[in-house]
Amino acid sequence: MTGQVTLKKERLKTVSYYADLFMDSKRQTTVPRTHERYLSIIQHSILPAFGDSPIRELKVSNVEKWRNDLLKRFTAKTVKEYQSVFRGIFQKALHDE
Repeated sequence: MTGQVTLKKERLKTVSYYADLFMDSKRQTTVPRTHERYLSIIQHSILPAFGDSPIRELKVSNVEKWRNDLLKRFTAKTVKEYQSVFRGIFQKALHDE
């Protein structure tokens, strides 16, 4: 033994990783149509923007830019729905870490 302590490097958990956990939990508690809507929001808006990003490295400014870009294409009500799904993903991460 050399006296060195080797710490196991934790794999960075991405937004995509937590989106999968979020969808797994929602599968049991939402009707199929709502589940499909959440999946569509994740696949078409959240993952293209943040999918491979480690969730710990996201900044408020990144999320605000994403929201502002959405507001150029969608109504405020629709953007709130997108934000709600994203918030659910962040809640999964918060409970995990």
